[in-house]
Amino acid sequence: MKPPRSRLSLLLAVTACVTAFDAAAVAQRTFVASYGLGANTAVNCSVFQPCRTFAEALSVTVPGGEIIVLDSAGYGAVTVTQPVTIHAPPGIYAGVSVFSGSGITVNAPGAKVTLRGLSITGLGGATGVELQAADTLFVDNVVLSGFSGAGAAGLRAAPAAAATLLVRDSQLRDNATALALASAATLTASVERTGFDRNATAVAVTDNVQAEFDASSIAAGATGLSVQPGGAATSRVQVRGTSFYGNSGNAVVVGGGASANASVSLVSSQLAANGIGLRVQGGAAAYATDTTITRNATGVSTTGGATAVSAGDNRLLDNTTNGAFTSVQGKQ
Repeated sequence: MKPPRSRLSLLLAVTACVTAFDAAAVAQRTFVASYGLGANTAVNCSVFQPCRTFAEALSVTVPGGEIIVLDSAGYGAVTVTQPVTIHAPPGIYAGVSVFSGSGITVNAPGAKVTLRGLSITGLGGATGVELQAADTLFVDNVVLSGFSGAGAAGLRAAPAAAATLLVRDSQLRDNATALALASAATLTASVERTGFDRNATAVAVTDNVQAEFDASSIAAGATGLSVQPGGAATSRVQVRGTSFYGNSGNAVVVGGGASANASVSLVSSQLAANGIGLRVQGGAAAYATDTTITRNATGVSTTGGATAVSAGDNRLLDNTTNGAFTSVQGKQ
């Protein structure tokens, strides 16, 4: 008969089991804070013992869970490979400083990922947020600024498989390209109530994109919206209730890439005080209704067999050179 175990040995055994459980456990909600510690992954980055970085918290967050920011600080770059929400509540500054590469990389095939309330700043880095793979990426109330180097972008979405990007209530400013959209399959993008300020190119749409912009502002940059797919790719963009103001080059340029399968619809929008308001070229197409094109150096320019169709209710006036739509087709 074995002798009974001492209380000390039992306590040590229980402690070992608890430690092993904690090391393997994951949590639905994890927390980060300026006073957090990397070692707190052992207790799953709890609200009482938060971790220091997004990457640490993600390592112990269950797929579909949340990472919550407790106070203002910088929380480091992270690669997201699972469904998750990274959330900074109003009034808290949650920063990611990007010195090289990408700040937040989303490579999570089939997943839904949400980024909310973050400030991502380029300090030599190439990309603020990079969408490589996901079912849907939600970008809510995010600031992306300072990605100004050659080829840099505030938000770059170029998934190999079909994906959806939804941007709401965000700010993209002082970038080489603020928003770069392309796909080898189909990228569906929707941007609402978002400001693009002082970017060399605010929005660059290339291959296989179906996008809409609503109630947004594109101002004080060089190029506003560029839709220029290549090869056999097709891209179509609808713009509603959006202002293009004070861009030194083209407010909206459609076509001119290797593919003529490019089109833009302008609905209830304004193109004012730009170099060229609406430029359509290379067999591409544009349609405008209830839109004001005014105080530009050139209002409407079409070249290379392109078409610019007016619904007959636009206001094309007071440009240095007004230009003209290629046809007028009344509403039906």
